[in-house]
Amino acid sequence: MEQDSLRALSTLLLFIAFIGLCIRVYSRKNKAYYEEAANLPFVDDDDNAGRDDDSDTAVQGSRVKKTAANPAGESNE
Repeated sequence: MEQDSLRALSTLLLFIAFIGLCIRVYSRKNKAYYEEAANLPFVDDDDNAGRDDDSDTAVQGSRVKKTAANPAGESNE
């Protein structure tokens, strides 16, 4: 096979894959799935609800933790 034939074949295959992906994404039966996925950044986890990122920091490899109840990070022993 010549190089031009390989290029034409690869272009055709990629075009078919692109059209198939567009059909899959814009089909009505997948609408609910993509709407749910679009709202994922706005979902609040129950574990992190009402907490600041700075209020709960654990030091890995030791028993020293800095929490809201222990802001100095003193040993818990």
